[in-house]
Amino acid sequence: MAETVICWDLDETLGFFRPVANELLANAAARGDLGVSRRLEALVGEFLGARPAPAPLRLREGIADLLAAVRERGIRQVVTTGAFREYALLGLEKAGLAPLFDAVFSREALWDELAGGKRYTPVLERFAVGADRILIIGDDFKKDRASDHMDAVMICDQDGLDHPAAMLLPVIEALTAAESVGAGFVSLLASARPHPGGATVERGGVTASIGYWGNYTRGERTPVVSALRWSRAQNG
Repeated sequence: MAETVICWDLDETLGFFRPVANELLANAAARGDLGVSRRLEALVGEFLGARPAPAPLRLREGIADLLAAVRERGIRQVVTTGAFREYALLGLEKAGLAPLFDAVFSREALWDELAGGKRYTPVLERFAVGADRILIIGDDFKKDRASDHMDAVMICDQDGLDHPAAMLLPVIEALTAAESVGAGFVSLLASARPHPGGATVERGGVTASIGYWGNYTRGERTPVVSALRWSRAQNG
């Protein structure tokens, strides 16, 4: 059976890693490494926003346990980030998450300047899978969806950093239960209930919106699950 690969965004999805930029900038300045300094300054200014104030790195609640649980199911997991490689590697190392991933794909490999987002072809080539075998999890639709394979399924967890990671597991299980993630999405959508402005599904005490996002006139139909919340029953 072909592999399934989950592609995790870094910042605001796995946790808050932006303070790592301060450490890297300080190290580069101490070495007199202007090349690294310029790259990081560009990252901070254009991608991360204002330079983060000194603060501790913060992980999303329960993310390490979730990653371990998904890994036990035989699903490959990679980081796909718009950040530079040295930033991503240091952040994952400091957070203790590095051993839970099969690979890290950084800005150097993925970033699509024209689209202002990410290309996932390097992931498909590395694991010899089609776009229907990957599941993208990120907080920003424009930046995290696949600019080169817009039919790749995405969980757009826009404010996920403020909610426990455990709520992702039932949705991941539903999307990966079929012969492909694409087929899993179709099955999940077929079970959805109509709702004003879209459709909703419930799995394992979690409710979510489900549908297609994008510009239909340009043929952009990205399958998206979003707005994950504990159901009333889960909240007790």
